[in-house]
Amino acid sequence: MPVIPSAGDSVRSALHRYAIHELLNKGALANAFRATDEEGRKVFLKAYTSPTTFKPWYDAYLRYAIELNRRLGADTVLAQQSVRATDVFSATFTHDGVPTRNPCIFQAYPFISGNRNLGDLISDGYRGRALTGDERLMVAAIFTAALARLHAARVIHCDLKPANVQMVRIGDGDALLFRPLLVDMDYSVLADKPAPWHGDTTAGYVGTPGFFSPEHLRGDVPTTASDVFTSGIILWQLLAGRHPFFSARAAGGPRAPRLGRHTLNRPRKGPLQSLAGGGEPMTTGLFHNSPPGPSGYPHL
Repeated sequence: MPVIPSAGDSVRSALHRYAIHELLNKGALANAFRATDEEGRKVFLKAYTSPTTFKPWYDAYLRYAIELNRRLGADTVLAQQSVRATDVFSATFTHDGVPTRNPCIFQAYPFISGNRNLGDLISDGYRGRALTGDERLMVAAIFTAALARLHAARVIHCDLKPANVQMVRIGDGDALLFRPLLVDMDYSVLADKPAPWHGDTTAGYVGTPGFFSPEHLRGDVPTTASDVFTSGIILWQLLAGRHPFFSARAAGGPRAPRLGRHTLNRPRKGPLQSLAGGGEPMTTGLFHNSPPGPSGYPHL
């Protein structure tokens, strides 16, 4: 069984030596740590529990991740709208003072803190007040512009949700000024290259219940159209203030997903009609009827 890195361990890449200080999140595919490099700069270091060296696609995933991050950085605008790894490598590490035998894949990211995500803006508003209709439309526009830029780089996010869209504050005034930052793309898919884990029944494609596309639910390979479908769920939640496929169990009761998956029925239109400049044209433009497949999805 491969050794998993933990706080107090250290690892060296061709670029840096990292000291691991604190476990921040234990995920299904990777553990995330607060770490520092040899100059004391904080980094967000992910150590992957999948794939391990026992997987035949271990080396292919490393090459795939390097190409993914190259694409995110090749477009100067997209580089400001997404978080990409600054160091992607496979290495053994020192665990409890002893070098390990088997290597592990690591990705180092800039350490970002203090940002709100899109879910925070939807649920909590801005500076103690709910977002206005015009502000919701503005946030929708900058989010979809970032997603269009991602797709132009031939990258499919696969796990879009409000929590994976950080909103970086611009300036110190009272105006609602943010730029979007797409995060959590280490298992995103290149639109023109099959994913190394394709066909591995123990791996599969990432996604989040409540934000699955029909391709996720059917077990198909996600496409850019899958991202567009999920962005529609996010836009509905942003503009209407609630998830389109969630309903209250009882008056005033907690919200819960219907049957744990999308019903794909036509959502109610009422909440959007209160938006400035909204009403029926906006509603039908966002959610007219659920199409039978990706060819019928709207395009960015």
